[in-house]
Amino acid sequence: MERLLSTKIARRILLLNWLYGAEDWITAERLAAKLHCSVKTVFKDCDYLESSWKNHLTIDISKKNGLKMSISSNHSVHDIYADILKSSDAFTLLEAVFFNPGESSDELEKRCFMSNSTLYRLYRKINIPLKERNLLLERNPFVLSGNNEREIRYFFSYYFVEVYGLHRWPFNYEKEKILKLVEKLNEDFQLYLSDIRLIHLVFLVAVTLTRLEQGYAPEDMISKAVFKTRIGAVTADEYKNELLPFISDLDISLGSDWYEDFSYTVFWWLSCWKTTEEDQVQNSVDFLIDEVVDSLQISIDERSRTKISKIIRNIYCLHQIYPYKKHIIYSRFLYSGKSIKQNFILLSAFTSKALARLEKESSFPWKTMYLNEILHCLMLYWQDLPTQLYKKRGRVSITVLSDLGKEHAEVMGSIIRMTFSTNVVVTTQTLSLLNTQKIDSIEKSDLYVSNHQIQYLTGERVVVVEDILSQRNIVELRKIIEQNQLQTFKRAKRQAMVSK
Repeated sequence: MERLLSTKIARRILLLNWLYGAEDWITAERLAAKLHCSVKTVFKDCDYLESSWKNHLTIDISKKNGLKMSISSNHSVHDIYADILKSSDAFTLLEAVFFNPGESSDELEKRCFMSNSTLYRLYRKINIPLKERNLLLERNPFVLSGNNEREIRYFFSYYFVEVYGLHRWPFNYEKEKILKLVEKLNEDFQLYLSDIRLIHLVFLVAVTLTRLEQGYAPEDMISKAVFKTRIGAVTADEYKNELLPFISDLDISLGSDWYEDFSYTVFWWLSCWKTTEEDQVQNSVDFLIDEVVDSLQISIDERSRTKISKIIRNIYCLHQIYPYKKHIIYSRFLYSGKSIKQNFILLSAFTSKALARLEKESSFPWKTMYLNEILHCLMLYWQDLPTQLYKKRGRVSITVLSDLGKEHAEVMGSIIRMTFSTNVVVTTQTLSLLNTQKIDSIEKSDLYVSNHQIQYLTGERVVVVEDILSQRNIVELRKIIEQNQLQTFKRAKRQAMVSK
Protein backbone atom coordinates (compact mmCIF):
# COMPACT_ATOMS: atom_id res chain seq x y z
CA MET A 1 0.00 0.00 0.00
CA GLU A 2 3.03 2.29 0.23
CA ARG A 3 2.70 2.71 -3.55
CA LEU A 4 -0.40 4.82 -2.98
CA LEU A 5 1.87 7.51 -1.59
CA SER A 6 3.80 9.91 -3.77
CA THR A 7 7.45 9.09 -4.44
CA LYS A 8 8.54 11.92 -2.17
CA ILE A 9 6.30 10.90 0.75
CA ALA A 10 7.23 7.22 0.36
CA ARG A 11 10.93 8.14 0.48
CA ARG A 12 10.41 10.23 3.61
CA ILE A 13 8.61 7.35 5.29
CA LEU A 14 11.51 5.03 4.48
CA LEU A 15 13.91 7.64 5.87
CA LEU A 16 11.81 7.82 9.03
CA ASN A 17 11.88 3.99 9.24
CA TRP A 18 15.67 3.90 8.96
CA LEU A 19 16.26 6.68 11.47
CA TYR A 20 13.75 5.28 13.95
CA GLY A 21 15.07 1.74 13.62
CA ALA A 22 18.76 2.68 13.92
CA GLU A 23 20.36 1.88 17.25
CA ASP A 24 22.84 4.72 16.93
CA TRP A 25 24.28 7.10 14.34
CA ILE A 26 23.81 6.28 10.68
CA THR A 27 25.71 8.02 7.88
CA ALA A 28 23.98 10.19 5.28
CA GLU A 29 25.79 8.25 2.55
CA ARG A 30 24.32 4.97 3.76
CA LEU A 31 20.84 6.49 3.95
CA ALA A 32 21.21 7.89 0.44
CA ALA A 33 22.18 4.45 -0.88
CA LYS A 34 19.19 2.83 0.89
CA LEU A 35 16.77 5.48 -0.39
CA HIS A 36 18.24 5.70 -3.92
CA CYS A 37 18.67 9.45 -3.70
CA SER A 38 21.44 12.00 -3.18
CA VAL A 39 22.96 12.96 0.16
CA LYS A 40 21.59 16.46 -0.42
CA THR A 41 18.05 15.01 -0.68
CA VAL A 42 18.56 13.08 2.57
CA PHE A 43 19.38 16.32 4.42
CA LYS A 44 16.43 18.15 2.80
CA ASP A 45 14.07 15.33 3.86
CA CYS A 46 15.49 15.45 7.39
CA ASP A 47 14.76 19.18 7.47
CA TYR A 48 11.20 18.45 6.31
CA LEU A 49 10.63 15.80 9.01
CA GLU A 50 12.06 17.98 11.74
CA SER A 51 10.15 21.12 10.72
CA SER A 52 6.85 19.27 10.17
CA TRP A 53 6.98 17.41 13.50
CA LYS A 54 9.25 19.64 15.59
CA ASN A 55 7.39 18.69 18.79
CA HIS A 56 7.71 14.98 18.02
CA LEU A 57 11.33 14.46 16.97
CA THR A 58 14.79 15.94 16.61
CA ILE A 59 17.49 14.84 14.18
CA ASP A 60 21.10 15.41 15.27
CA ILE A 61 23.71 15.79 12.55
CA SER A 62 27.41 15.05 13.02
CA LYS A 63 30.02 15.37 10.29
CA LYS A 64 31.91 12.48 11.87
CA ASN A 65 29.10 10.08 12.77
CA GLY A 66 26.14 10.95 10.52
CA LEU A 67 22.54 11.35 11.68
CA LYS A 68 20.59 10.23 14.72
CA MET A 69 16.90 10.75 15.49
CA SER A 70 15.36 11.13 18.93
CA ILE A 71 11.61 10.88 19.60
CA SER A 72 10.07 13.22 22.15
CA SER A 73 9.08 11.52 25.40
CA ASN A 74 5.67 13.18 25.06
CA HIS A 75 4.86 11.78 21.63
CA SER A 76 4.83 8.51 19.71
CA VAL A 77 6.30 7.89 16.28
CA HIS A 78 2.89 6.40 15.44
CA ASP A 79 1.47 9.95 15.42
CA ILE A 80 3.86 10.91 12.62
CA TYR A 81 2.90 7.92 10.46
CA ALA A 82 -0.79 8.64 11.06
CA ASP A 83 -0.35 12.29 10.01
CA ILE A 84 1.41 11.17 6.82
CA LEU A 85 -1.46 8.84 5.97
CA LYS A 86 -4.04 11.51 6.70
CA SER A 87 -2.26 13.94 4.37
CA SER A 88 -2.23 11.47 1.46
CA ASP A 89 -4.72 12.26 -1.33
CA ALA A 90 -5.05 8.56 -2.15
CA PHE A 91 -6.11 7.60 1.36
CA THR A 92 -8.34 10.67 1.61
CA LEU A 93 -10.16 9.38 -1.48
CA LEU A 94 -10.43 5.84 -0.09
CA GLU A 95 -11.85 7.11 3.19
CA ALA A 96 -14.35 9.31 1.36
CA VAL A 97 -15.53 6.32 -0.69
CA PHE A 98 -15.94 4.27 2.49
CA PHE A 99 -18.16 6.80 4.24
CA ASN A 100 -19.98 7.96 1.08
CA PRO A 101 -20.23 4.98 -1.30
CA GLY A 102 -21.98 5.42 -4.63
CA GLU A 103 -20.97 9.02 -5.27
CA SER A 104 -20.12 10.25 -8.76
CA SER A 105 -16.85 11.83 -9.89
CA ASP A 106 -18.35 15.32 -9.59
CA GLU A 107 -19.48 14.68 -6.02
CA LEU A 108 -16.10 13.25 -4.94
CA GLU A 109 -14.19 16.08 -6.60
CA LYS A 110 -16.09 18.57 -4.44
CA ARG A 111 -15.86 16.43 -1.30
CA CYS A 112 -12.10 15.83 -1.60
CA PHE A 113 -11.23 19.18 -3.22
CA MET A 114 -9.66 17.44 -6.21
CA SER A 115 -9.64 18.13 -9.92
CA ASN A 116 -11.10 15.60 -12.34
CA SER A 117 -7.64 14.67 -13.62
CA THR A 118 -6.29 14.14 -10.07
CA LEU A 119 -9.28 11.98 -9.18
CA TYR A 120 -8.84 9.81 -12.27
CA ARG A 121 -5.08 9.49 -11.69
CA LEU A 122 -5.62 8.41 -8.08
CA TYR A 123 -8.36 5.98 -9.12
CA ARG A 124 -5.93 4.20 -11.45
CA LYS A 125 -3.11 4.31 -8.91
CA ILE A 126 -5.20 2.97 -6.03
CA ASN A 127 -6.35 -0.10 -7.93
CA ILE A 128 -2.80 -1.43 -8.40
CA PRO A 129 -2.11 -2.30 -4.72
CA LEU A 130 -5.80 -3.01 -4.02
CA LYS A 131 -5.65 -5.79 -6.60
CA GLU A 132 -3.09 -7.59 -4.41
CA ARG A 133 -5.79 -7.77 -1.73
CA ASN A 134 -8.48 -8.89 -4.19
CA LEU A 135 -10.18 -5.50 -3.90
CA LEU A 136 -11.31 -3.10 -6.61
CA LEU A 137 -12.25 0.57 -6.61
CA GLU A 138 -15.04 1.07 -9.13
CA ARG A 139 -15.95 4.47 -10.53
CA ASN A 140 -19.14 6.33 -11.46
CA PRO A 141 -20.43 5.50 -8.98
CA PHE A 142 -17.38 5.07 -6.75
CA VAL A 143 -17.58 1.95 -4.57
CA LEU A 144 -15.08 -0.54 -3.19
CA SER A 145 -15.84 -4.10 -4.20
CA GLY A 146 -14.14 -7.47 -3.75
CA ASN A 147 -14.55 -11.21 -3.71
CA ASN A 148 -15.48 -11.12 -0.04
CA GLU A 149 -17.37 -8.44 1.91
CA ARG A 150 -15.63 -9.51 5.08
CA GLU A 151 -12.21 -8.76 3.56
CA ILE A 152 -13.38 -5.25 2.67
CA ARG A 153 -14.39 -4.70 6.28
CA TYR A 154 -11.06 -6.01 7.58
CA PHE A 155 -9.10 -3.86 5.15
CA PHE A 156 -10.81 -0.71 6.39
CA SER A 157 -10.64 -1.71 10.06
CA TYR A 158 -6.85 -2.12 9.84
CA TYR A 159 -6.63 1.17 7.94
CA PHE A 160 -8.62 3.09 10.57
CA VAL A 161 -6.61 1.58 13.45
CA GLU A 162 -3.38 2.72 11.83
CA VAL A 163 -4.59 6.22 10.95
CA TYR A 164 -6.70 7.03 14.01
CA GLY A 165 -5.17 4.84 16.72
CA LEU A 166 -6.34 5.07 20.31
CA HIS A 167 -7.14 8.74 20.50
CA ARG A 168 -9.01 9.75 17.34
CA TRP A 169 -12.36 8.47 16.08
CA PRO A 170 -13.94 9.01 12.62
CA PHE A 171 -17.32 7.31 13.19
CA ASN A 172 -20.66 8.69 14.34
CA TYR A 173 -21.15 5.87 16.86
CA GLU A 174 -20.10 6.44 20.46
CA LYS A 175 -16.69 4.86 20.85
CA GLU A 176 -17.11 4.24 24.59
CA LYS A 177 -20.19 2.10 24.02
CA ILE A 178 -18.43 -0.05 21.43
CA LEU A 179 -15.35 -0.37 23.67
CA LYS A 180 -17.56 -1.54 26.53
CA LEU A 181 -19.08 -4.20 24.26
CA VAL A 182 -15.67 -5.36 23.04
CA GLU A 183 -14.34 -5.67 26.58
CA LYS A 184 -17.37 -7.80 27.40
CA LEU A 185 -16.74 -9.97 24.33
CA ASN A 186 -13.14 -10.41 25.38
CA GLU A 187 -14.23 -11.59 28.83
CA ASP A 188 -17.24 -13.71 27.82
CA PHE A 189 -15.42 -15.58 25.04
CA GLN A 190 -12.11 -15.71 26.96
CA LEU A 191 -10.11 -14.24 24.09
CA TYR A 192 -7.22 -12.72 26.12
CA LEU A 193 -6.93 -9.87 23.63
CA SER A 194 -4.19 -7.29 24.15
CA ASP A 195 -5.12 -3.61 24.12
CA ILE A 196 -4.13 -3.21 20.46
CA ARG A 197 -6.31 -6.20 19.53
CA LEU A 198 -9.17 -4.75 21.56
CA ILE A 199 -8.86 -1.48 19.65
CA HIS A 200 -8.82 -3.37 16.37
CA LEU A 201 -12.04 -5.12 17.38
CA VAL A 202 -13.56 -1.75 18.31
CA PHE A 203 -12.82 -0.41 14.82
CA LEU A 204 -14.01 -3.67 13.24
CA VAL A 205 -17.36 -3.34 15.01
CA ALA A 206 -17.68 0.27 13.82
CA VAL A 207 -16.74 -0.63 10.24
CA THR A 208 -19.19 -3.56 10.26
CA LEU A 209 -22.06 -1.41 11.56
CA THR A 210 -21.28 1.23 8.92
CA ARG A 211 -21.34 -1.33 6.10
CA LEU A 212 -24.55 -2.86 7.52
CA GLU A 213 -26.24 0.54 7.57
CA GLN A 214 -25.06 1.16 4.01
CA GLY A 215 -26.78 -2.06 2.93
CA TYR A 216 -23.71 -4.20 2.16
CA ALA A 217 -24.03 -7.88 3.00
CA PRO A 218 -21.76 -10.86 2.34
CA GLU A 219 -22.82 -13.34 -0.32
CA ASP A 220 -21.71 -16.31 1.75
CA MET A 221 -22.67 -16.48 5.39
CA ILE A 222 -21.30 -18.19 8.43
CA SER A 223 -22.53 -21.73 9.02
CA LYS A 224 -25.48 -21.86 11.42
CA ALA A 225 -23.74 -24.69 13.25
CA VAL A 226 -21.03 -22.42 14.67
CA PHE A 227 -23.66 -20.40 16.51
CA LYS A 228 -24.27 -23.46 18.69
CA THR A 229 -20.58 -23.86 19.48
CA ARG A 230 -19.82 -23.04 23.08
CA ILE A 231 -16.71 -20.99 23.62
CA GLY A 232 -16.11 -19.70 27.09
CA ALA A 233 -19.26 -18.91 29.03
CA VAL A 234 -21.72 -18.64 26.14
CA THR A 235 -22.52 -19.70 22.59
CA ALA A 236 -22.77 -17.20 19.74
CA ASP A 237 -26.48 -18.04 19.45
CA GLU A 238 -27.07 -17.13 23.09
CA TYR A 239 -25.07 -13.96 22.70
CA LYS A 240 -27.67 -12.31 20.48
CA ASN A 241 -29.57 -11.29 23.61
CA GLU A 242 -26.43 -9.57 24.87
CA LEU A 243 -26.14 -7.52 21.68
CA LEU A 244 -29.76 -6.36 21.39
CA PRO A 245 -29.44 -3.64 24.07
CA PHE A 246 -26.19 -2.48 22.46
CA ILE A 247 -27.80 -2.04 19.03
CA SER A 248 -30.85 -0.38 20.57
CA ASP A 249 -28.65 2.02 22.54
CA LEU A 250 -26.82 3.11 19.37
CA ASP A 251 -30.19 4.01 17.84
CA ILE A 252 -29.42 2.59 14.38
CA SER A 253 -31.67 0.77 11.93
CA LEU A 254 -30.50 -2.65 10.71
CA GLY A 255 -32.09 -5.44 8.66
CA SER A 256 -33.67 -8.53 10.18
CA ASP A 257 -30.59 -10.72 9.60
CA TRP A 258 -28.16 -8.19 11.08
CA TYR A 259 -26.99 -10.54 13.82
CA GLU A 260 -25.76 -13.26 11.46
CA ASP A 261 -24.01 -10.65 9.32
CA PHE A 262 -22.49 -8.92 12.37
CA SER A 263 -21.28 -12.24 13.78
CA TYR A 264 -19.87 -13.31 10.40
CA THR A 265 -17.38 -10.44 10.63
CA VAL A 266 -16.90 -9.74 14.32
CA PHE A 267 -16.92 -13.28 15.78
CA TRP A 268 -13.89 -14.30 13.74
CA TRP A 269 -12.80 -16.86 16.35
CA LEU A 270 -15.83 -19.09 15.63
CA SER A 271 -15.70 -19.66 11.90
CA CYS A 272 -12.08 -20.37 10.98
CA TRP A 273 -11.71 -24.04 11.91
CA LYS A 274 -12.12 -26.99 9.59
CA THR A 275 -12.32 -30.67 10.53
CA THR A 276 -8.86 -31.45 11.95
CA GLU A 277 -7.37 -27.98 11.60
CA GLU A 278 -7.93 -26.86 15.18
CA ASP A 279 -6.01 -29.81 16.61
CA GLN A 280 -3.16 -29.26 14.15
CA VAL A 281 -2.83 -25.60 15.08
CA GLN A 282 -2.95 -26.44 18.78
CA ASN A 283 -0.19 -28.99 18.23
CA SER A 284 1.87 -26.30 16.48
CA VAL A 285 1.37 -23.91 19.38
CA ASP A 286 2.34 -26.60 21.90
CA PHE A 287 5.44 -27.41 19.84
CA LEU A 288 6.49 -23.75 19.78
CA ILE A 289 6.09 -23.27 23.52
CA ASP A 290 7.78 -26.58 24.35
CA GLU A 291 10.70 -25.78 22.03
CA VAL A 292 11.28 -22.44 23.75
CA VAL A 293 10.97 -24.06 27.19
CA ASP A 294 13.37 -26.91 26.34
CA SER A 295 15.84 -24.80 24.37
CA LEU A 296 16.13 -22.09 27.00
CA GLN A 297 15.62 -24.44 29.95
CA ILE A 298 12.95 -22.22 31.50
CA SER A 299 9.44 -22.86 32.84
CA ILE A 300 5.93 -21.67 32.00
CA ASP A 301 2.83 -21.71 34.20
CA GLU A 302 -0.48 -23.05 32.90
CA ARG A 303 -2.20 -19.67 32.82
CA SER A 304 0.55 -18.19 30.64
CA ARG A 305 0.44 -21.24 28.36
CA THR A 306 -3.35 -20.91 28.01
CA LYS A 307 -3.13 -17.19 27.17
CA ILE A 308 -0.34 -17.58 24.63
CA SER A 309 -2.05 -20.56 23.06
CA LYS A 310 -5.28 -18.61 22.67
CA ILE A 311 -3.57 -15.57 21.19
CA ILE A 312 -1.56 -17.54 18.62
CA ARG A 313 -4.69 -19.46 17.65
CA ASN A 314 -6.35 -16.06 17.17
CA ILE A 315 -3.50 -15.03 14.86
CA TYR A 316 -4.18 -18.15 12.81
CA CYS A 317 -7.93 -17.47 12.65
CA LEU A 318 -7.48 -13.85 11.61
CA HIS A 319 -5.13 -14.95 8.85
CA GLN A 320 -7.78 -17.29 7.46
CA ILE A 321 -10.15 -14.34 7.19
CA TYR A 322 -7.62 -11.74 6.01
CA PRO A 323 -4.40 -13.37 4.72
CA TYR A 324 -2.70 -10.09 3.81
CA LYS A 325 -0.26 -7.69 5.43
CA LYS A 326 -2.20 -6.02 8.23
CA HIS A 327 -0.49 -2.62 8.27
CA ILE A 328 -0.41 0.09 5.64
CA ILE A 329 2.96 1.76 6.36
CA TYR A 330 3.57 1.27 10.09
CA SER A 331 3.69 -1.97 12.05
CA ARG A 332 3.88 -1.65 15.82
CA PHE A 333 4.90 -5.32 16.08
CA LEU A 334 7.87 -4.68 13.78
CA TYR A 335 9.50 -2.32 16.27
CA SER A 336 8.62 -4.28 19.39
CA GLY A 337 9.96 -7.40 17.66
CA LYS A 338 13.16 -5.59 16.75
CA SER A 339 13.65 -4.52 20.35
CA ILE A 340 13.13 -8.10 21.58
CA LYS A 341 15.63 -9.39 19.02
CA GLN A 342 18.20 -6.86 20.26
CA ASN A 343 17.69 -7.46 23.97
CA PHE A 344 16.72 -11.14 24.09
CA ILE A 345 18.78 -12.85 21.42
CA LEU A 346 18.28 -16.34 22.83
CA LEU A 347 14.49 -16.08 22.89
CA SER A 348 14.27 -14.63 19.38
CA ALA A 349 16.73 -17.16 17.94
CA PHE A 350 14.92 -20.25 19.23
CA THR A 351 11.46 -18.82 18.51
CA SER A 352 12.49 -18.00 14.94
CA LYS A 353 13.91 -21.48 14.45
CA ALA A 354 10.74 -23.16 15.77
CA LEU A 355 8.45 -20.98 13.62
CA ALA A 356 10.57 -21.65 10.53
CA ARG A 357 10.13 -25.39 11.07
CA LEU A 358 6.36 -25.01 11.58
CA GLU A 359 6.09 -22.87 8.46
CA LYS A 360 7.91 -25.47 6.39
CA GLU A 361 5.70 -28.28 7.67
CA SER A 362 2.35 -26.47 7.40
CA SER A 363 2.86 -23.88 4.63
CA PHE A 364 1.39 -21.30 7.02
CA PRO A 365 3.55 -18.11 7.24
CA TRP A 366 4.33 -18.48 10.94
CA LYS A 367 7.78 -16.91 10.65
CA THR A 368 7.45 -14.87 7.46
CA MET A 369 4.45 -12.82 8.59
CA TYR A 370 4.06 -13.35 12.33
CA LEU A 371 7.48 -13.70 13.99
CA ASN A 372 7.42 -10.17 15.45
CA GLU A 373 3.85 -10.47 16.66
CA ILE A 374 4.51 -13.85 18.30
CA LEU A 375 7.67 -12.53 20.01
CA HIS A 376 5.55 -9.64 21.28
CA CYS A 377 2.94 -12.13 22.50
CA LEU A 378 5.50 -14.30 24.33
CA MET A 379 7.08 -11.32 26.05
CA LEU A 380 3.70 -9.89 27.04
CA TYR A 381 1.87 -12.97 28.31
CA TRP A 382 4.59 -15.33 29.59
CA GLN A 383 4.76 -14.58 33.29
CA ASP A 384 8.26 -13.70 34.53
CA LEU A 385 9.78 -14.45 31.12
CA PRO A 386 12.21 -11.48 31.14
CA THR A 387 13.35 -12.43 34.65
CA GLN A 388 13.91 -16.06 33.66
CA LEU A 389 15.80 -15.05 30.54
CA TYR A 390 18.10 -12.73 32.47
CA LYS A 391 18.86 -15.44 35.00
CA LYS A 392 19.70 -17.94 32.25
CA ARG A 393 22.20 -15.72 30.56
CA GLY A 394 25.75 -16.96 30.93
CA ARG A 395 28.27 -14.55 32.36
CA VAL A 396 30.82 -13.25 29.88
CA SER A 397 34.34 -12.68 31.15
CA ILE A 398 35.77 -9.30 30.14
CA THR A 399 39.26 -7.93 30.65
CA VAL A 400 39.55 -4.15 30.47
CA LEU A 401 42.78 -2.58 29.23
CA SER A 402 43.80 1.07 28.97
CA ASP A 403 46.85 2.95 27.79
CA LEU A 404 45.97 5.64 30.37
CA GLY A 405 46.84 3.34 33.23
CA LYS A 406 45.23 0.90 35.65
CA GLU A 407 43.16 3.62 37.38
CA HIS A 408 41.47 4.48 34.10
CA ALA A 409 40.95 0.78 33.34
CA GLU A 410 39.15 0.44 36.68
CA VAL A 411 36.83 3.35 35.80
CA MET A 412 35.98 1.68 32.47
CA GLY A 413 35.42 -1.61 34.29
CA SER A 414 33.04 0.04 36.77
CA ILE A 415 30.96 1.46 33.91
CA ILE A 416 30.74 -1.98 32.28
CA ARG A 417 29.76 -3.64 35.58
CA MET A 418 27.02 -1.10 36.24
CA THR A 419 25.70 -1.35 32.67
CA PHE A 420 25.66 -5.13 32.30
CA SER A 421 25.42 -6.15 35.99
CA THR A 422 25.10 -9.95 36.35
CA ASN A 423 25.83 -10.66 32.67
CA VAL A 424 29.58 -10.05 32.97
CA VAL A 425 32.60 -10.83 35.10
CA VAL A 426 35.01 -7.91 34.75
CA THR A 427 38.71 -7.82 35.53
CA THR A 428 41.00 -4.89 34.89
CA GLN A 429 44.71 -4.68 34.22
CA THR A 430 46.93 -4.53 37.26
CA LEU A 431 50.08 -3.38 35.45
CA SER A 432 50.99 -0.47 33.25
CA LEU A 433 50.88 -1.38 29.59
CA LEU A 434 54.27 0.29 29.26
CA ASN A 435 55.70 -2.86 30.82
CA THR A 436 55.36 -5.00 27.67
CA GLN A 437 57.56 -7.77 29.10
CA LYS A 438 54.82 -8.68 31.61
CA ILE A 439 51.96 -8.59 29.12
CA ASP A 440 51.54 -12.37 29.40
CA SER A 441 50.05 -11.79 32.85
CA ILE A 442 46.84 -10.43 31.29
CA GLU A 443 44.02 -12.76 32.26
CA LYS A 444 42.45 -14.95 29.56
CA SER A 445 38.89 -13.73 28.83
CA ASP A 446 35.97 -14.13 26.44
CA LEU A 447 36.27 -10.48 25.49
CA TYR A 448 38.80 -7.66 25.76
CA VAL A 449 37.70 -4.04 26.01
CA SER A 450 40.33 -1.41 25.40
CA ASN A 451 40.60 2.28 24.58
CA HIS A 452 43.31 1.59 21.99
CA GLN A 453 44.24 -0.98 19.38
CA ILE A 454 46.12 -3.97 20.81
CA GLN A 455 48.58 -5.64 18.45
CA TYR A 456 49.51 -8.51 20.77
CA LEU A 457 45.94 -9.81 21.08
CA THR A 458 45.51 -10.77 17.43
CA GLY A 459 42.95 -13.53 17.07
CA GLU A 460 41.21 -12.59 20.31
CA ARG A 461 37.89 -10.72 20.50
CA VAL A 462 38.77 -7.09 21.15
CA VAL A 463 36.42 -4.10 21.24
CA VAL A 464 38.00 -0.67 21.06
CA VAL A 465 35.96 2.01 22.87
CA GLU A 466 36.20 5.68 23.80
CA ASP A 467 38.09 6.68 26.94
CA ILE A 468 34.69 7.08 28.61
CA LEU A 469 32.30 4.58 27.04
CA SER A 470 29.81 6.25 24.68
CA GLN A 471 26.25 5.09 24.11
CA ARG A 472 27.39 3.68 20.79
CA ASN A 473 30.09 1.64 22.57
CA ILE A 474 27.50 0.28 25.04
CA VAL A 475 25.10 -0.74 22.24
CA GLU A 476 27.93 -2.53 20.42
CA LEU A 477 29.07 -4.27 23.60
CA ARG A 478 25.53 -5.41 24.39
CA LYS A 479 25.30 -7.10 20.99
CA ILE A 480 28.65 -8.82 21.35
CA ILE A 481 27.95 -9.95 24.93
CA GLU A 482 24.58 -11.46 23.99
CA GLN A 483 26.05 -13.18 20.93
CA ASN A 484 28.74 -14.62 23.17
CA GLN A 485 26.06 -15.77 25.64
CA LEU A 486 24.16 -17.45 22.83
CA GLN A 487 27.22 -19.40 21.70
CA THR A 488 28.10 -20.31 25.30
CA PHE A 489 24.54 -21.45 25.93
CA LYS A 490 24.53 -23.64 22.80
CA ARG A 491 27.87 -25.21 23.73
CA ALA A 492 26.63 -25.98 27.24
CA LYS A 493 23.49 -27.60 25.82
CA ARG A 494 25.50 -29.76 23.42
CA GLN A 495 27.81 -30.85 26.21
CA ALA A 496 24.83 -31.66 28.44
CA MET A 497 23.29 -33.79 25.70
CA VAL A 498 26.58 -35.64 25.14
CA SER A 499 26.94 -36.31 28.87
CA LYS A 500 23.44 -37.90 28.89
